[in-house]
Amino acid sequence: MQFLIKIKFVLLFLLLGTTCPLNAKVLAYYPFNGNANDESGNGNNGFVYGPVLTEDRYGNSNSAYYFDGTDDFILLGDTDFLKPRFPMTLIAWINLDCDAYYPPVFVNNYCEDHYNGIIFNIVYDNYLAINFGNGDFVGPQSRRSKTGTTLLLPNRWYHIAVIIRGVYNMELYVNGQNDGGTYSGNGSSLVYTEGPAKLGVADGSRYEGGERFFKGKMDDIYFCDHAFTSQQIMSHYQETVTEQTSKNETLPKTTILYQNYPNPFNPTTTIQYQLLKSTTVSLTIYDLLGNEINQLLNQYQETGMYRILWESKNSQDQYVPNGIYIYKLQTDRHVYLRKMIVLQ
Repeated sequence: MQFLIKIKFVLLFLLLGTTCPLNAKVLAYYPFNGNANDESGNGNNGFVYGPVLTEDRYGNSNSAYYFDGTDDFILLGDTDFLKPRFPMTLIAWINLDCDAYYPPVFVNNYCEDHYNGIIFNIVYDNYLAINFGNGDFVGPQSRRSKTGTTLLLPNRWYHIAVIIRGVYNMELYVNGQNDGGTYSGNGSSLVYTEGPAKLGVADGSRYEGGERFFKGKMDDIYFCDHAFTSQQIMSHYQETVTEQTSKNETLPKTTILYQNYPNPFNPTTTIQYQLLKSTTVSLTIYDLLGNEINQLLNQYQETGMYRILWESKNSQDQYVPNGIYIYKLQTDRHVYLRKMIVLQ
């Protein structure tokens, strides 16, 4: 009987989706849960120069960073993890202030008077853009860019993403939707030099007048060395979004178990869920055979939104091997299942 239950459990699991392909590698993940640490396991922790912790899109305090648009940025360091070759995917949640000028989100290289590395930024009147440089002097001959079509309104959270497969194959996404866009520039290759990656600042003479700073909020920065599909971008958006409600309308409308984030991960991931009603809750990790790996939670909780970190450890505090795992949320009346991938 127990064997049949396990088989049914595995079959149900195989019907569920996943966010990122198994062969992908998470290069960096910054959930901003009280700090700018890299939770991918690669050690690319950020150093905060000015930004202050603030509420995220769920209303959780100390769970996003606010950049003042004047001199705030987060230094991520000079590492090969943050300077990958094509393909790559970069995802973030942002909330713009209206008076920032060409605010940069992510920059992974800089050299005075040259275009090199990647710049993920907002251009013109708040449109999303991605740019990369071939190492030549500043000018259209040294960069390749694509600018989107959706106007990003101030004081509103947006899920933004870029996929770069090559010179003629770049995609921009806003809230899970392909944003189309227009190419410009004639740069034909990606060149890196020495120089750190940063959040919230683009240095020097890439722009007339020198440095440009991001003004607004950032959260959940995710960098992967794989080209997501459009379906995976939409899935990622749906799995990390929640309806934005006013302060007097914060009660959830249903019980939801969200996809863990990041996924795949090494070694830490965040499991988020919301409860419609107060209930006894258990959150348990299983392997594909249905064997219990670790019970992360078993207690009574009030209605609301919750986050739990799992560090890829079993109940004996040992790291689990690479592979696919199932996490199960059980309340007094319902059971919710999702899968996740440990990839070290």
